[in-house]
Amino acid sequence: MRCLLQLRTARAAATTGDDRAAKAALTASERAWDRVRPEQTPAAISWLSVADLRVDAGRCWLDLGNLPQADAAFTEGLAALAPHRQRTRAVFQTSQAESALTAGDIDRAVHHIQSAAATARASGSSRCASAVDSQRRRIIRAAPQHRAVTALG
Repeated sequence: MRCLLQLRTARAAATTGDDRAAKAALTASERAWDRVRPEQTPAAISWLSVADLRVDAGRCWLDLGNLPQADAAFTEGLAALAPHRQRTRAVFQTSQAESALTAGDIDRAVHHIQSAAATARASGSSRCASAVDSQRRRIIRAAPQHRAVTALG
């Protein structure tokens, strides 16, 4: 529970631009994760995994403008994500696309949003598909003439 609470604290701090508080809460969430014992984890948060921890950290870094750390955290989170969590994978890939777009890397943003779209379709989740479509529209608005964007139509 402490890990999740610290992670949510980090996200809140990052959205307000409080770099120091976000970093402190991320460090505290990592420490709490190191003490997690699956047999003692409440059922209500049994879904929490190291993948979720890494990607939420990535969201914090993205909000704070630290794109290299965000990208590293997203990559680690996706690598650690259980194969059956396809909806979550689509959300994570959408975050990767957002990070790439923020960095101005349109080719990478398009690659990630195409992966997210395929994953969202395979998951059957309309909520994920909607989030992917929203990010896809942001990419198109940002670079409508870019050769990779024309494939997004």
